[in-house]
Order: sequence, then structure tokens, then C-alpha cells
Amino acid sequence: MFFSKQLNQFIALAKNGSLNQAAESTNVTSSAISQGLILLEKKLGKNILVKKIKY
Repeated sequence: MFFSKQLNQFIALAKNGSLNQAAESTNVTSSAISQGLILLEKKLGKNILVKKIKY
């Protein structure tokens, strides 16, 4: 599958609900999860996540 790494990261995020937990479950850093999702969004040409901003 073409997007397998990024899709796995996206699925891990959806299952776990946080970058840190997704990173832990996939044995990568939370930064790697974030960058993988940005890459996936660029490849798809669509935003797939709504990012929450904490004030």
C-alpha cells in the first residue's frame, strides 16, 4: 500500500486519541507521527484532522 506508514500512524492516532499515545503504540516519536500526518495530508491534498488549539 502506497501510504502504509502514514496510514498506520493516522490509525494509531485515531485509536489512541493523542500524539503521545500513538507514538508509543507505533514505537516512534510524537514528532514523527505529526510529520507523517502532515505528509499524508499533502499526498491526499486534503486536511484529515482538525487540530485543537489550547489557549
